[in-house]
Amino acid sequence: MPTAIPLNGTRLNIRLIEVELSKLRLDPDNPRLHSAYLTHELSSRPSEKQIAQVLEQLPEFQPLLDSLMRNQGCHQPPLVTEDGRVLEGNRRVTAMRKLQAEHPKSKQWETITIQQLVRKISPEQEKTLRAKFHLDYVELKVNADTCIFSPRHILGGTR
Repeated sequence: MPTAIPLNGTRLNIRLIEVELSKLRLDPDNPRLHSAYLTHELSSRPSEKQIAQVLEQLPEFQPLLDSLMRNQGCHQPPLVTEDGRVLEGNRRVTAMRKLQAEHPKSKQWETITIQQLVRKISPEQEKTLRAKFHLDYVELKVNADTCIFSPRHILGGTR
């Protein structure tokens, strides 16, 4: 049964499904890769392996890996395009793949539940979705850490 994500007055239909990790592609437009592009650590057309290497170097990667092990999986489904590209959740997918490589005999790390967009969306909608998810994450982190402000207040939004 499809559900929907609200986005700028429209609703994008999604469905929850379980897929093999090997069927997913990391997103070269992931905002967390920005500094790697600026420092030329990543080429303009990076491979999956190169993207994964950059994501694994982020300071929050090891705690995520530990959390996935402790929780025996991923409890926040990544958001994926209709053709298998990970819009949100690239670190989670990378961490699950790392666990799969470290535990090749365990079936536990072979699949992941995802939120998959039912239809193709425009590049502008993709960009807006990435910003929405990353701002929501920053807002939650800032509020939890300092309880002082949120990016929505800075950007002129209401809350």
